[in-house]
Amino acid sequence: MFAAPDTAVGDAMFTLYDGAVISTLPTEFSRDIATINGQGQAVGVDERRFGESIDYAPPVQWTEAPVELLDTGLRSVIGAGWDHDGQTPMLLYHEQTYNRLYFFRGDDLEVANVVQYWSGDLMRGTIAGERFSPRAAIIHHGLVVIATSRSVLVDGVYQKVGVDFFATQDYGATFERIPVAGGGYGVPVIEESVGMDRLQPWSFMNPFPVDGIEDSTAAWFPWADYFFKSGNPKGGQIGLFRADRPEGSDHWVISPNRLVYSEWIPEDSGGLHAHTAAVTTGGLISHWGDVGYRARTMFHKFDLENYETAPIESATVYGGYDASGVSYKLAPQPVAAAPSPVPGEHLTSGDETPDHVLSFGAMSELTDRLTIDAKIYQPEIGTPGGVYGGIPVLHLQWVQGVGYVAGAVDDNNYYYSPDGEQWIDFNRPPNNKKASIWLYGDRLLAFSDSKFWLADTPTSTELRPLQIAPGGVNEIALDPEWRRDPHASNSVRRVVYSEGAWRYQDTLEALELQAPAPPFESSAPVYEVVVNGTNHELGSLWLQPPGETSHTADPHVVEMWVANLGSQAASFGANQGGVDSSAGVSAFSDLKYFEVNSNTQWISTGVSTGIDDELEGRFAAELRTYYRTPGARFLVAAPYFGEGVAPTYPLAPQASGSDELESMALPDLGEAWSVGIVAHWPHIAPLSSEQRMPIASLVGEDGDAIEVTLQQFRYGVRVYVDMYQDGVLQSSMLLSSATREHLQRGDWFELVLSYDEELSVNFVISGDTAVSRQVAAVGELDLDNFQWADRTGDVIAAIDPILVTFDDSAWDPSQRLEWMASGLYDKAIFESFASPGDFNRDGVVDAADYTVWRDTLYDATPGRLGDINSDGLINEDDRLIWVAQYGQTGSGLAADLNSDGVVNAADYTVWRDLTALQVVPGTGADADGNGFIERADLQYWIDNYGATYATFDSLREDYFGEPALAASDGVVAKEGVVAPTVERSETLSPTAAPKFALFSTSSASTNHPKVFTPGAKVSAGSTSRTEALLLLPNQQAGNGLSEADEAFWYSGDWLSSESDATPLDEALAAAALDRALGSGLGSAL
Repeated sequence: MFAAPDTAVGDAMFTLYDGAVISTLPTEFSRDIATINGQGQAVGVDERRFGESIDYAPPVQWTEAPVELLDTGLRSVIGAGWDHDGQTPMLLYHEQTYNRLYFFRGDDLEVANVVQYWSGDLMRGTIAGERFSPRAAIIHHGLVVIATSRSVLVDGVYQKVGVDFFATQDYGATFERIPVAGGGYGVPVIEESVGMDRLQPWSFMNPFPVDGIEDSTAAWFPWADYFFKSGNPKGGQIGLFRADRPEGSDHWVISPNRLVYSEWIPEDSGGLHAHTAAVTTGGLISHWGDVGYRARTMFHKFDLENYETAPIESATVYGGYDASGVSYKLAPQPVAAAPSPVPGEHLTSGDETPDHVLSFGAMSELTDRLTIDAKIYQPEIGTPGGVYGGIPVLHLQWVQGVGYVAGAVDDNNYYYSPDGEQWIDFNRPPNNKKASIWLYGDRLLAFSDSKFWLADTPTSTELRPLQIAPGGVNEIALDPEWRRDPHASNSVRRVVYSEGAWRYQDTLEALELQAPAPPFESSAPVYEVVVNGTNHELGSLWLQPPGETSHTADPHVVEMWVANLGSQAASFGANQGGVDSSAGVSAFSDLKYFEVNSNTQWISTGVSTGIDDELEGRFAAELRTYYRTPGARFLVAAPYFGEGVAPTYPLAPQASGSDELESMALPDLGEAWSVGIVAHWPHIAPLSSEQRMPIASLVGEDGDAIEVTLQQFRYGVRVYVDMYQDGVLQSSMLLSSATREHLQRGDWFELVLSYDEELSVNFVISGDTAVSRQVAAVGELDLDNFQWADRTGDVIAAIDPILVTFDDSAWDPSQRLEWMASGLYDKAIFESFASPGDFNRDGVVDAADYTVWRDTLYDATPGRLGDINSDGLINEDDRLIWVAQYGQTGSGLAADLNSDGVVNAADYTVWRDLTALQVVPGTGADADGNGFIERADLQYWIDNYGATYATFDSLREDYFGEPALAASDGVVAKEGVVAPTVERSETLSPTAAPKFALFSTSSASTNHPKVFTPGAKVSAGSTSRTEALLLLPNQQAGNGLSEADEAFWYSGDWLSSESDATPLDEALAAAALDRALGSGLGSAL
């Protein structure tokens, strides 16, 4: 079962946050001041804040593929895609050390062919004086194009001189060399690059369909001749070719390869190289690196329809030097390009940038403005004094009809997107080794530690998490003064948000370029910054009003926000410190910078630190750019300054407010229990270093508590679980992330705590592998409250709570791992029991639940005891054989199930008991929780027919003021759990009463005999009979079906052969007869 919002919650104990509080437990929230949520909307006193929509996905479940690979030498996957039919996956695996290419295809990764070459030459010496070493490949509907590093023989030595491309459409049985435009073979050589290593899989990774992303008959193949940085390159090359196939044909026709752009700058100090290229509306867009001015984007304008001969105009459109040739503009470093669902646009991965995946707009003319957006922005915590940086997400692959994967081999950052808009992060394989991630058909494939691993693509749940943060006093001045003016070359001007737009404070004129509404109080000071490019200094701003001071040794936080104005890269840094103006003494913390490449989105920089110097003074902030980026234009806000290690929820300048405390009362969990916790590290959270941040705690009145805190340590993420009894610390457990070194904004973290004879804890953070530890228990703990805070309730961290779920039993290791592998709704109701009779957990007991019971009643196991006719089922056919042999004696009788030499009632009992299907207790139609699907479970359905129960959706409605669900008679719920409603008829309906009378008393109709006795024939219209019988269980008090009733009912003798009754009607009629007429319906056959 995969739980969904309309799933009934049964007796589960949980609280889920999704734009509402969806809970079976009584919850409480407090905050003594009004504020705003992340969308800038006002929320009142004691009203919760919910964040923007985010996607949650449980870990993908990797399985090792049954393929044996060598574990020595250089090996890698260099391409993956569809075979000719567009349905069979194909993969190209390269054993570079051993000169072998493996063509794998099909779901089971069968080897279609192995190409053995020698001397590093794919063409095996067939082209005299040249060698071609495979480096990258694109696989697209059976066409495999391999990019090779080309070497030529010079004075008896082979030297690397450039790139060349070969295609195969028969798994390497034959190869076709792709000619260059204008005739001949071999891309023209940059003489200065001779001898350099070149090409990476991400420099030639994806096809670009000609007529939109669904076109499978024509594709562009853009490429970049990437030079390894170790060779100190000073340029690179960009090119393009095309392949077409007629509709319905498997054979591709490949057009010549055109060198579109070539550059070598002798005076460069080294490091300039081409990363990747993408097709756009009016030609090609190329991306270059490595640092400084070299990180740039170029547009190469030409007529694609005549790409082989059309004139080409090229210009830098993003990054690179400005017109002065002295200052350069900051830009990211895209390294792999893939087609976007939007024609003319493309997606890229990012190298050492907080933008892990970016989107670039279409360009038709050199005068067009290139638009850029960040699809994934996850800055990684950096060291004091540096930039909050990124990681090298070098890989971005697209597979038609499936989506995209992006990832960093050296870091735990892997993403899947079905559409280029929604990006879901997922975990590496369980071996905790580095992995390259590919789409293999519609599944994920990881190559890691000489093994192939496979997993289904992740599925996610979209939700809006709760947001909580500490309170405090906002000491920021309402109208801050400049301690030191910005440098004259840089413009800094106060702006305000008014009438839905950002305006200059002095003129109220709207800014030409706009940013979204502020995610902080609009009265906070905000400035427009325009950078000239000759100086870093943006001035020094007093944070406190005149006359106010603070002590520098106390932790303080100045919260700074940045919003880009337009598609550009900008960097902003701030440090805060105390200044004793009378003595001229100052003490400032180290600078922390943020690089912002996405356009128009507000990004929180969250500088948080203490200062060692002992100084009492007025605090100020130093503002500056990290990079002198000419023309960079962005908004800077300073909405909060105050004591603490994290910013508060939005507070107006000079305002104060209490902590946001979210808690819930717990039922008696007993001596053994389990708790599951899911939370999210918000995108606006500060990235403070080595502070222990409280996540949650379970507490009791007498000082018993279990407290969970999170810490970003030097090289790893840590979780502490501290256990208290009577207020005294009894044990402290430390769990460190398996491989993750740094906490990133947007990370998820999950914990399972299970308590019995020991406290067992499992912990996992986004993309990592779960870790676990155990410590001895201290006896029964009196815990009656859960809170998203420390055990005192006085310390709050800025986090996004998602889910907490409880169970009054201890989970074993497999259960804990199963919980972590479950979807969000499944986590909430994990190990819970369905409400009585609601076998399919849809919130209502109806005919569909009978079907669940009926369909799972029989266990299909051929030849087992009870399967008298050996058809694999223990069912009615076997009972009829028993009926036919009833009373016979002798050996070898098929119906003599107990082998006592006689077929009698004892054999019926054996048969009846064996019809029970063994299941996990409490699942499916196992209503009584004994682990078997049997006829006794049907009684629960009968007793509760028509009842309705709480679902996730109905609990959401309750939060918004819908009528609360009330407890039902006869339904037992755990203490403190919201009990379901059971709707029952108090009287027979006007139409049902006469229909029931017709059915149960004398009638002129031969279809309604007066008396029910064994062997009597009855047939009734199913509609009228069902309507009448459904009400009987609500009218009569009975003790259920007796064994005699059961035997009579399942004999079927009471029904005539022409009866139109359905199995559902039969079950209802059985219950009705038993209740209405009492026992004594007859003895067993």
